[in-house]
Amino acid sequence: MPNRSNARRRPESCVSRRAFVTGGLGLGAVAVTGCSEPDETSSDTASSVRTDVPLRVVWVGHDDPSEVLQRNWGAVAEVPLKVQWVRRDEQSITELGPTVLAASRRADVLVVPLLCVADLYAGDLISEIQDAWQANLNESLGPVLTSLRVGAASYAASDFAVPLGSDVPVLMVDVATEPIENWDAFSDYASQHANRVAEPIGRGQCGESYLRRIAGTVEANWLFDRETFQPTIDSDVCTAALESMKAAAQHYAKPTLTAREIGTAIAEGTLDGGIGVLPASAGDTSSLDLRPLPSTVSDSMQSEGDQTVSSDVGPTLLSPWTSLGILPKSCRQSKSAKQFLQWLAGGEGIGSVRNQLAGLDVTRIADSIDGGESLPDPYQQIRRDQLSSAIVRPTTQLIQGCAYYDALDASIHACVAGDTKPAQALATVAATWSALTEAIGVEKQIRAWRRSQGRRI
Repeated sequence: MPNRSNARRRPESCVSRRAFVTGGLGLGAVAVTGCSEPDETSSDTASSVRTDVPLRVVWVGHDDPSEVLQRNWGAVAEVPLKVQWVRRDEQSITELGPTVLAASRRADVLVVPLLCVADLYAGDLISEIQDAWQANLNESLGPVLTSLRVGAASYAASDFAVPLGSDVPVLMVDVATEPIENWDAFSDYASQHANRVAEPIGRGQCGESYLRRIAGTVEANWLFDRETFQPTIDSDVCTAALESMKAAAQHYAKPTLTAREIGTAIAEGTLDGGIGVLPASAGDTSSLDLRPLPSTVSDSMQSEGDQTVSSDVGPTLLSPWTSLGILPKSCRQSKSAKQFLQWLAGGEGIGSVRNQLAGLDVTRIADSIDGGESLPDPYQQIRRDQLSSAIVRPTTQLIQGCAYYDALDASIHACVAGDTKPAQALATVAATWSALTEAIGVEKQIRAWRRSQGRRI
């Protein structure tokens, strides 16, 4: 996978709009009319903070964040919030993209999943992050972890988002358990601990769990052929991975558990082991052996990336639900919007907010750990190692990416539930993806796919 550049790209349309605003209305109007493309030479101090106009926040998530945000943000700033909650419903993932696009046209801040970025970019609805603000964020909070920088903050070789959180599931077993070297060994472990092991395979999570299984195995033509853009998700390697996943799922406990619920259950002892995420409230986990997910990393993969990639840490697959903070071009309060996003990314009191709202987590290298020393929390150590890799597998970061992901998730879920065979399930995914690509346009999707991997086209 190519590494992304930090080069900046500014849409041509932004130049004419900025010239009109600064030339015809004056800088004082920028704070009122929008924060889309303010001149980088002008300071944010030119924009006064409006405490009589609410900051319009669009928030995608499982739970309504309004009360938590209002209470905690109120202790930091006097600017009121008007939160529009977009519920992340696993039964209607396809509709999420159009809903976010519509909401983004009347918002000051977007907190949306990675799956929505290509659509927002294609619609010319989001603003590029200026160098000055990026430098301020890095100085105040520390630089963004590498995988999040190249795989989430950047799109089309420019920075458009502030990463706010990304789950990194790990393998959790009892310390006495023999090493689990590959996914077939994990299936054997699940069969030996029937109904006491779990993996996130509920609707909305199944597709992500499957992609994590193939992220370290598929070396070329990840998800799509590079030249023709034909889906490769139905290859023999991908089919074998789904067969292994289905075999393990037959022995799982409750199939609707989320990654965080699984982590908590293992920490509490109600499950023996599995794949999950450890929340900060998990308590003492000294009896657990936490390991990166099984993966196969070839010599060629290691030579392409940085030194963090080893047999223990494979290519990073960011969650498609990675939370990103974005400034839409409809933003009318630049200074307040930036202050709010900086607070979400690591500001005062944000720890308590992270404990209450799923989707928020540490995304930056704090000064105290910049030297590379080990972290006291084993889970956070694995998480940081995984998110420090420069080899990043894109999810379905495409135009209508939610629809592509929904098709994958639905078929994988039906397969592991026992309704379809692996080869049949992946053939269905490939056919649906091909139909979506044909309707949208092959060239458009090739450009979107390459942009998600750091290309500027």
